Amino acid sequence: MKGDEVAKSPNGDCKVRSSRYKTPTHGDPPEGWGVQAQRGQPRGVRCIYSHVGTTFLSANTRGEARDVAHVCVQHRTGRQRRRRTFYKAVKGLIAVDGYRQALFLLFISAVGSAMGCASLTARFTAPLIPPMMESFFSECDPEIARQALPSQCKLMEGLLKADPSNKDILKGLSSGYAGYALLFVEDESSDRASALYLRARDYGLRSLGDLGERLKNGAGGEESVRKALLTADREILERLFWTAVAWSGWISLQGDNPTAISQIWILRLCLERIIEINPDFFHGTPYALLGSLLAFTPPLLGGDPSKARDDFDRAMEASGGRFLLIQYFYARYGAVRLQDRQLFLRLLESIGGSDESALKEMCLINMVFKEKASRLKAREDELFY
Repeated sequence: MKGDEVAKSPNGDCKVRSSRYKTPTHGDPPEGWGVQAQRGQPRGVRCIYSHVGTTFLSANTRGEARDVAHVCVQHRTGRQRRRRTFYKAVKGLIAVDGYRQALFLLFISAVGSAMGCASLTARFTAPLIPPMMESFFSECDPEIARQALPSQCKLMEGLLKADPSNKDILKGLSSGYAGYALLFVEDESSDRASALYLRARDYGLRSLGDLGERLKNGAGGEESVRKALLTADREILERLFWTAVAWSGWISLQGDNPTAISQIWILRLCLERIIEINPDFFHGTPYALLGSLLAFTPPLLGGDPSKARDDFDRAMEASGGRFLLIQYFYARYGAVRLQDRQLFLRLLESIGGSDESALKEMCLINMVFKEKASRLKAREDELFY
């Protein structure tokens, strides 16, 4: 009997599958071998075949040949076979790049659910999510990304239902919704963007586990939260970063909302910790977010426009002027708060004259913020008085 070939007993009442324990050295079971079902066998062992005087390998001999009268052959159930096939398929797709990964993610989700492997679908497709998000940010056609990102976020939410604590999926949802709100929604509808930012923040907090719960509640006050953030390291840096991006976006749209104002100190501590871990992360964006926070926060609540300028300058240095989000934030929040019209115009002109593809992995963000800069420049007289 060759590998993975099904054999029937003479009376046709039992099937065995001999793929893992076949023995080419000693040949296949001869004709006339008897097969009978036996009660009390471990799960997965379905049949026993016998042929006295013939040497076979048994499932429990670990490769040692012996003369046996009865040899147990492990027979995989239908679910076991489906899961093994599914696992092999996913392993082969992990290395695929770009938008093909998104298509494979959709395909594997559908197939995995149909095969009754929803939890396995979530577990094995989760490694595809980080490179999939990277492919979105490197896309130089904003319209393609605008149309594709919402459906991918909904797909990830479906995967999350099967594996609610999967950190890769939670991080993907946090970055996906935060990025979509920042790039495509904020200028059109502040209310909708606020809702998306909150959703992204909550996914980010969930990805942080116990630390996320502490941050959400602010339990124990500033010193307690600061101490809890010391447990954050490079392993969770990206999850903490996208949580802060979403939180910052939401707070910036709330104006004098007391709930938002009461959470500013938590966001500030998060950004300070991210900078401590890696000040140049995401091309200096943590400095830009901290500078924005210090710029639009009233002085009585910890705002400091002069310190904000220092943080923006550090962000510019980290990005080398190639990440246009930095110049935009500097103009929108720093220059406007300082009422420095010349700085405002200089920053927006630098964006207009930049090559958005100079930073290939951030091409989408650069393309969008170049468009945002032109719209912001049109509001010059409104913003300066």
